[in-house]
Amino acid sequence: MKTGWLSVLLIIFIWACKPESGVYKQSPLDENLMPDNEVLIRHLVEQIEENPEKDDSYIKLAEIYRKQGDDEKALQLLEKGVRNVSGNVTLLISLARAHLDAGHKKDLSATLKLIHDIDPDNPEYLKLSAGYSLLMKDFNNALFFANRAILANQYDDEGYLLRGQAYLLNKDSLTAMESMEEAWQLKRSMKNFSEAFTLALALGQHQRAIRYLSEIKRAKPHENFCYFDGKYLNETGRLDSARSVLIRCHERNPDEVRIDLELTKNFLKDNKFDSARYFIDRYLDKKPGDVQAVLLKAHLLDRQARYTDALEMYQKAMGMDSTSVQAEKGVKIMKQKLARINAIRRKERVKKQVEEFKPIGTKPVL
Repeated sequence: MKTGWLSVLLIIFIWACKPESGVYKQSPLDENLMPDNEVLIRHLVEQIEENPEKDDSYIKLAEIYRKQGDDEKALQLLEKGVRNVSGNVTLLISLARAHLDAGHKKDLSATLKLIHDIDPDNPEYLKLSAGYSLLMKDFNNALFFANRAILANQYDDEGYLLRGQAYLLNKDSLTAMESMEEAWQLKRSMKNFSEAFTLALALGQHQRAIRYLSEIKRAKPHENFCYFDGKYLNETGRLDSARSVLIRCHERNPDEVRIDLELTKNFLKDNKFDSARYFIDRYLDKKPGDVQAVLLKAHLLDRQARYTDALEMYQKAMGMDSTSVQAEKGVKIMKQKLARINAIRRKERVKKQVEEFKPIGTKPVL
């Protein structure tokens, strides 16, 4: 009897997959079994070839490429879409967001101008303009566009998060914390949690940080938060416990680069410089453009009294971000330290020469 019912269900399933043309459709189950979304990618590529003016095909395919880690391929696809579908705001916004994520200042600016000419009040355009202003370290415009985005949609958490980041840029951490709290209350997303949690720790508001951690664990019970557990323990001075959690976390997630950075801080606080150097080098191999990581390595080299190497790293950080006060200060301090060392060495050389070339039997001059 059971076999009969299974046969009937199988016939119904096959018939449901068969269109009027008589050609069987791809089963969603088959698609999921294909590695790297090959079926979906092939389908979207064919859609673009057949109908190059269909904007959502470019956007969906670009998102797949980005999830696969091929940001360059995603960008090229979106640029092709913008050329094929002239004046399409949806595509332009997707391209602008890709440029923002990649830190492409010139391309982002040019894309934003195109969007502005078509729809200057578009909420997504306003948020992207706030993001661009943050990238350019322009507090006034970042705050202006973030507030405009909030006025356009007061229930959009991203506007509040951007406003918080703007205040943070202006070194107004307490006001930034208030805005990030608003973003968190509107939406319990990982991005809102990460920003609010990190700022709360930086401000020493440990109770607030642990509240965020507890709330995100309740909101996302199936996700692993070992990195954030380790970060909390690190920031509250429980170095051994933090290290134990982070190392286990690293074993489970060897490609999670944030763990490398947190372990660097942990070993550095505990004066274990060789271990710290191992993890910061691992991190910079994967994220060479992270200015804060370059500054952290410079600080590590300074702690090791490797002042010439530290100076090079601070200068590298300044080349990456000419507005970095920390990098500028680091360069100045390293030069002062090297100047003092060179002065001491010169004095020692002179003293040695005096001893070496002192005539035998010379009497002091009265």
